[in-house]
Amino acid sequence: MTVLLATCVKATGWRVEAFRRYVESVVALDTGGLQVAPYFVLHDCAAALRPILEASGLPFTAVTVTGDTGYGVDEITHRWTRQATAAVAAMKDHCFEKAAALGADAVWFVDGDLVLRPDTLQWLVQAEKPIVAEVFWTRWQPEQEPLPNAWDVHEYRFRPLSDGRLSYEQWRTPGLYPVGGTGACILIRRHVLKVFWNVDGKPWVDTALTLEDGSTQVSPYVILDVPAA
Repeated sequence: MTVLLATCVKATGWRVEAFRRYVESVVALDTGGLQVAPYFVLHDCAAALRPILEASGLPFTAVTVTGDTGYGVDEITHRWTRQATAAVAAMKDHCFEKAAALGADAVWFVDGDLVLRPDTLQWLVQAEKPIVAEVFWTRWQPEQEPLPNAWDVHEYRFRPLSDGRLSYEQWRTPGLYPVGGTGACILIRRHVLKVFWNVDGKPWVDTALTLEDGSTQVSPYVILDVPAA
């Protein structure tokens, strides 16, 4: 199985060191039985990040993107603009095209400020889902509780459970859960032909989707810990 490991990154300041640690974790991945092709889209940061990649010994391909998208980040949070979101979407479309040219079986999108466990990729592959992500927890604001990189409804909302909790609280228990959306550490198989989205307050996906061949069904999932044997 060939996996294109795609990372679109814009890093300055301390985030350069975060990227270094990310690259170290990529080098340490368990890739047994897999062919992994690291591919980096460096947004106005090639001078700082390319030396890290070259020093790592990681076999990689990198392209450089320039231009102001209005994206901003400070010591607390990110500030997204519509222009920045469109730019990231274009970069990821480019990665899909690269994967197709490579004949890859899957694209694994990973943000450049994560530190991966060595067996992360193996977990995702073993889940055998068309779209699957590894969950992690982030404090979006210093005073907030840690929240996941997955959600039920845009913009980042969660379903209420029958016991009064919100859906994400059950995701703390290891398992495999259907979600409405996810990202930042997501494996997408080649046979996923289309991605559907809406912002009308309804769940992004609440049942499996049947693709154009009339039989293949896909649905996004979030994976927690090691899949059951």
